[in-house]
Amino acid sequence: MLRLGLVVADSVFALIRASPEPVPVRCVISANDSCVVFRFHQIRPGDEWIDGTLRSDPEMVVVADRHP
Repeated sequence: MLRLGLVVADSVFALIRASPEPVPVRCVISANDSCVVFRFHQIRPGDEWIDGTLRSDPEMVVVADRHP
């Protein structure tokens, strides 16, 4: 599931990169055996990227950043 999550995140990053005004983006991917949750955030100085809202206890969490 996590591998599929990374493929989806890369696809979204490509769409953002292709936009007229690309912005830095962070993707938080949490996964277990049966579920993957994606959270995409625009990276802004001083903003927190995770706030304790991850549901359940994911087996894996990956954070991927992309800057234009």
